[in-house]
Amino acid sequence: IDGGSITYLHENYRPNATSVSSPYYMKYANNRLYEMNSGPNGRNDGGGFADGGLGFELAILSGGEWKNLEAPSYKNLVNTQTISDPFSLAVDTKDPDAVWFGSWREGILCLKNNEQIQKFDYTNSPMTKGRICMVPAIIFDSKGNLWSMYCYEGSNFFMSLPADKVYAQNVAISDWQVYNLRGFTPVKRAIMINTRSDVKVFTNGGAALYALDPKGTLDPSDDVYNYTTEFVDQDGKTMEIGFIYNILEDLDGRLWFSTANGVFTLPSVRSLFSSNITINRVKIPRNDGTNLADYLLDGLSVVTAAVDGANRKWFGTTDSGLYLVSADGTQILQHFTTDNSYLPDNSVLSVECSTDDNTVYVGTNKGTVAYSSDAAPSSDSYSNVYAYPNPVRPDYTGYVTITGLKENSLVKIADAAGNVLFSKISTGGMAIWDACNSDGTRVSTGVYFVFASQNGEGGS
Repeated sequence: IDGGSITYLHENYRPNATSVSSPYYMKYANNRLYEMNSGPNGRNDGGGFADGGLGFELAILSGGEWKNLEAPSYKNLVNTQTISDPFSLAVDTKDPDAVWFGSWREGILCLKNNEQIQKFDYTNSPMTKGRICMVPAIIFDSKGNLWSMYCYEGSNFFMSLPADKVYAQNVAISDWQVYNLRGFTPVKRAIMINTRSDVKVFTNGGAALYALDPKGTLDPSDDVYNYTTEFVDQDGKTMEIGFIYNILEDLDGRLWFSTANGVFTLPSVRSLFSSNITINRVKIPRNDGTNLADYLLDGLSVVTAAVDGANRKWFGTTDSGLYLVSADGTQILQHFTTDNSYLPDNSVLSVECSTDDNTVYVGTNKGTVAYSSDAAPSSDSYSNVYAYPNPVRPDYTGYVTITGLKENSLVKIADAAGNVLFSKISTGGMAIWDACNSDGTRVSTGVYFVFASQNGEGGS
């Protein structure tokens, strides 16, 4: 404003940010973060979701820039004029721009660059009852085969589509394989994961747990299937889980289950096929001179989980913020809330760890935030070790990060005379140094060397 007149300097612009208002679904793959809203808006007391009729929102973060997928001109809609209530974000690693999701009426859709490139409904899949194509969960296996759930008015089953048909035109109902599993009735909040051994672990949206081993084929005749609705822990006590919100396989193959009443684990996916499934409730010692312990996150409604490069677990809760626990769960390492961090809301909808660096993404109804943790995925060799910032400016007061390390590397930092000033075991493939020597004094300006080794191996 100059002399009472207004000078127009710039057109309105939107800052680079995600358009997803309620990021219930978040997945890191292909060097990028994908996030999507969920149609049902909010969890109800029964552990499920209340209908909200939210419109479709999808965003991709790549190279520090958000790309928001606008609502495309949908093709071949059979029940609605547009897509709402999306479910179960899935990403095909063969095509990082292709994003898949289920819907509550229109079946399975795939979008790429704001265009619909594939759709499966009653016309080209076994989803034929009443033309209502309800798909609460979809996943890809290691071979690129597509797996999904279908449910509508008593017609409930799994189905799979071979990888060579996933992007094909003119897919026929006969191209699919149907799996009718006893005791399984999927509902809106059904979830499913594909483990590294291609075993499918899933829940029907309640206190029931299932596992399907397809034995490397899409032929159901050789499948092995099991399920449980009773959860007895290592001490013979029954756990009232209320609701299973999340299933996570960690770097050691251990399964972690986030529930409406805390967390429980199983040693491996194979234990799900036991005739007597015993869950493990992780105990945190009180260290008060007694032999007493508390169950990990006991009584909290834990709705999301992720594993970082050091195999530590990140748990999001409905109203108690975000927890970081040790790899075995016996220590709570950090507890983030709106009072002690930049977390915008204590109700965490989703959490996801980068598989490329030390970034942890946290989704809430008040925004998505990124946190730089002290752990990153480990490397197979020392060929790509680097430190940053490098060089370190005299006025810099933060940490120096060494990354690209092998898992559990012994890291030593020495001055030009060979004096060791710092020594630490890496957290995953990363170690941080406060640029101080062993007595806490800031080191002088100069050249410093990083030495790293693992199991007697030399590295530098």
